[in-house]
Amino acid sequence: MDSLSFGSLNTTSGSPRLSGTASKLDTAALVEAAYEAKRLGAVRLETRITDNDARLTAFDEMKTLLQDLQAAVEPLRNPPGVLGIKDNMFENKAAFFSSSSSTNPNEILGVNADNSAAAGSFEITVNKLATANKLSTLSASAADQTLADAWNGGAAFSGTIDIGVEGGDTATISIDGSMDIYDVADAFNAQTGTSGVRASVLKVADDDFRMVLTAEETGKTISLADSSGISGGFQTSELQAASLAEFEIDGVPVTRTSNQIDDLAGGMTINLFKAEPGTTVNVSIEPELGEVKEQIGAFVEAYNNLRTFFDNQSTISPTGEVAEEAYLYGDRTMRDIMQGLSGIAGSDVAGLSETALSTLRGAGITINEGNLLEVDDS
Repeated sequence: MDSLSFGSLNTTSGSPRLSGTASKLDTAALVEAAYEAKRLGAVRLETRITDNDARLTAFDEMKTLLQDLQAAVEPLRNPPGVLGIKDNMFENKAAFFSSSSSTNPNEILGVNADNSAAAGSFEITVNKLATANKLSTLSASAADQTLADAWNGGAAFSGTIDIGVEGGDTATISIDGSMDIYDVADAFNAQTGTSGVRASVLKVADDDFRMVLTAEETGKTISLADSSGISGGFQTSELQAASLAEFEIDGVPVTRTSNQIDDLAGGMTINLFKAEPGTTVNVSIEPELGEVKEQIGAFVEAYNNLRTFFDNQSTISPTGEVAEEAYLYGDRTMRDIMQGLSGIAGSDVAGLSETALSTLRGAGITINEGNLLEVDDS
């Protein structure tokens, strides 16, 4: 009969202790087994934490995919009411041009149409562009020559000039003979916001510097009231007269003070670039659905990404086991969202007229055998 030696049994502080060497016992294995038994609860908790972290990550991914789908759908929404037209992608308009001559119509004019513009066509002939009034002063022989020497025969002077454009405010500019031509230009420009007139210095030659006054608005004449004290007065000559834009719309003569016309028809701004009498530009305002097509593609992609996520989270292997990364398998929230989206994708929108677009199929979107959306480009 085999025997086991357990060493010596001693008492320490009233407690029994085994000392010596025990034979035929794997004490390391016993200790490891005891340790693992003690850790079993912790291991289960760690596994649960890991699983919950994976579920949270999956929920975050689903949230992001849902937000992507919402962002893709929003531009395709038809905002209610008259004010909603500006945000309605299906009301987008674009202008198309053709010319009666060899001139590129885009060289003659441009048209910007917003969603409120009415579809249709019209003809424009640009006979004359609006121009800004320009005046030139007397010259100075050098950039730093004083105005007293340049304009007043060397005699000192001081006074004011009242300047503005017709129908606008007037600014008072103080000048004196010690100023040079750049100083006086700076003084005029300091009041441009009030007067509507800007100044620049034109170097005609090395000994010829002149100040040019230009109206900020086309079609309006510069007005001057001289109290400068210059013996011969604040003399100017007209370089360019103010003129109105003259054009025809379907044969009807029209004039405007500006080459940018935004009050001719609702939702439309016309910019005149070049006068070419005798050339007629045909303008056609038509629906522009290219952006709609792109947005439908973005919606289909976002929907399919979400649907693929649902499918991956619902995967069962051929042996009947849940896929390793299907962290949301059986989750009620995911299932409800998935069923809701599937129902919306395949149903009609209630309350719309018979002629309105009420199904995805009507927009050329179908559901394939894999429950993914496809776009029929035809």
